[in-house]
Amino acid sequence: MNALIKISAKEFNAELFKNLQEIFKRFQNAELTISLHEKRRTTEVSEDKSEYEKRLLNSVKEMEEGKYVEFTMDSLKKYVDDLVKQ
Repeated sequence: MNALIKISAKEFNAELFKNLQEIFKRFQNAELTISLHEKRRTTEVSEDKSEYEKRLLNSVKEMEEGKYVEFTMDSLKKYVDDLVKQ
């Protein structure tokens, strides 16, 4: 089974996180990927193929350099809880 759940950052809160936890408990052998994408402003010009490729290659380079964030489920929950408290 594959599922893609898209929500806005404004909608992501502790209550939604807890509801997702309950759903994911049913899938003991599943893997969960959380991805964050910044929405582009409608005034921005769409990038062409070469600009997209440059951005993609830069992302791969940064990942290979260790410039990414990794969370366990417990550390993600703590991080989200701390953000909600702010």
